[in-house]
Amino acid sequence: MINKWRVNLIQHILRLGLSVLLVLVVAAAALPQTAKAASCKVYHTVQKGDKTGSIARMYGVKWIEIAAANDLERPTKLVIGDQLCIPFKHSVSLKNNIAVTNVNNLIKIKASDFKENGKYYVRVRDITSGAGKWYKIGTFKALRNKTVWGKYLLPKELKSSIYFEVCLKNATNNEVVCKNVRHFFRE
Repeated sequence: MINKWRVNLIQHILRLGLSVLLVLVVAAAALPQTAKAASCKVYHTVQKGDKTGSIARMYGVKWIEIAAANDLERPTKLVIGDQLCIPFKHSVSLKNNIAVTNVNNLIKIKASDFKENGKYYVRVRDITSGAGKWYKIGTFKALRNKTVWGKYLLPKELKSSIYFEVCLKNATNNEVVCKNVRHFFRE
């Protein structure tokens, strides 16, 4: 009789222990996961009007790669203000070392730390009231270990805007580096 009671007690304790372990495993799986920052070269802040496909095209990667890098369970559900890790498979040729100013409709760019020669596209868009249309405003050639300066006219459609996002996109490996800029007016 005592042996049967002990066996039942041990079985009950084992079941209780397994139940607690199962609850802990489920709870740990439900916790938010952090992005795999090691593979991120740039981050994108989700803005009003952003779509999954347009973000992927902007950075030259597949949307599924962005979803995987950010551990997104519902990758089509974007939240304004979220920071998305944008992974790159290619070697990076510009170490995010750019300075951008904008005064009286003239955008001035100074970029350095190029690892290789290459061609870059310069794009700009209005971010005052969400994500606006992209405008290609020029190109420049980068020389390895040199500093590059460029001056570009702001498109007439953006002359009354207050904030811009200016991006340099490597024509070879699709690397994108962006800076947000305030439009200053001199009188």
